[in-house]
Amino acid sequence: MIRSSLFLGVILLLAIAVASCAAFRRDRCYLAETRYMAMKSLFEQTGSYQRVAQALNDEDWAHCEINQFRYRLRKDLGLEGPEYDELFVEAEPPRGALDFNPGRVEGGVR
Repeated sequence: MIRSSLFLGVILLLAIAVASCAAFRRDRCYLAETRYMAMKSLFEQTGSYQRVAQALNDEDWAHCEINQFRYRLRKDLGLEGPEYDELFVEAEPPRGALDFNPGRVEGGVR
């Protein structure tokens, strides 16, 4: 009886762990190296993440691709500290914007 309860508990914990990992995976996805390098180059040329965000928006990048790009850019260029957070400020969506597409950067800035 105790063994079956213990076994059931272990199965339940494994199911919860798998479900929680799956819930966070939708914010991550593969980002092709060529796409990353093109946007990284744009950032290095302009020095403006707002310009890059507009380009990401124009090219209809998925939300998870944008997150992956921001993560890799910050890592690669050493922009991880809190002093760089202002560089990556997200703009509010424009007033009256009724259509929400999580794959696009609302307001053109992220």
